[in-house]
Amino acid sequence: RRYYQHHEVLMIRRIRDLLYDQGFTISGARNKLQELVQGERDRRKAGEVPLDGMEAIEIDQEEFDAAVVQDSPSSSATQTVDLSQL
Repeated sequence: RRYYQHHEVLMIRRIRDLLYDQGFTISGARNKLQELVQGERDRRKAGEVPLDGMEAIEIDQEEFDAAVVQDSPSSSATQTVDLSQL
């Protein structure tokens, strides 16, 4: 049984949507996530209100790859979600 933090669940859902619903490749999904993060950073610099949940996609390469292959969960989890209950 694997447990994930809330922001990890949001990230996995976003990745799953890009890969399976929108047909992105892993590389394309990674690029799309980076575009979204950069756009959010630009809006923050311009003083606009950030979109809810956008901080959840600010991930590095290793986190993205781990989420795609569903590697072992973070040991520093404070709030967990059992994905089988979703």
